[in-house]
Amino acid sequence: MVYEIRCAWCGIYIGIKDGPDNRLTMTMENGECSVSHGICQTCKDKIMQDIRTNEKKKENYYEST
Repeated sequence: MVYEIRCAWCGIYIGIKDGPDNRLTMTMENGECSVSHGICQTCKDKIMQDIRTNEKKKENYYEST
């Protein structure tokens, strides 16, 4: 079975991936490939930047108290 990989944050197409066939995936399949999710590089970079920014805010808060 072929899975279409999409970004869980923005929905952009990332690629395709082969996966095992089983009863559940065959039931879900409707003549097209099933969808799985990951994270694209753009969303990953944004989230990592947000994490770094929040960590710096925490550090600054604790240093000022």
